[in-house]
Amino acid sequence: MCTVGKSGNDLHYRGYDILDLAEHCEFEEVAHLLIHGKLPTRDELSAYKSKLKALRGLPANVRTVLEALPAASHPMDVMRTGVSALGCTLRKKRDIRLRRTGYCR
Repeated sequence: MCTVGKSGNDLHYRGYDILDLAEHCEFEEVAHLLIHGKLPTRDELSAYKSKLKALRGLPANVRTVLEALPAASHPMDVMRTGVSALGCTLRKKRDIRLRRTGYCR
């Protein structure tokens, strides 16, 4: 997936130079490359962006927790609290997925 050249000064993702990707591609294009193994076509990119947008939802209970924090809270404290609340919310889904993989019984 990622290779470093012999000189140690060049990095490639799936055969593409990282500097070219950084200069010419959007985040979603590189994410698609890493996940699917190829850069997306225009239609694939549009569909991928729509899919990512649909996954950005925030459960109501997590929003409630975050809104209860003081406005002056440090951003990293807010992030940590949000991730913890999200972990509590999604616990059952995660446990089911882990059991299906065979890593958890």
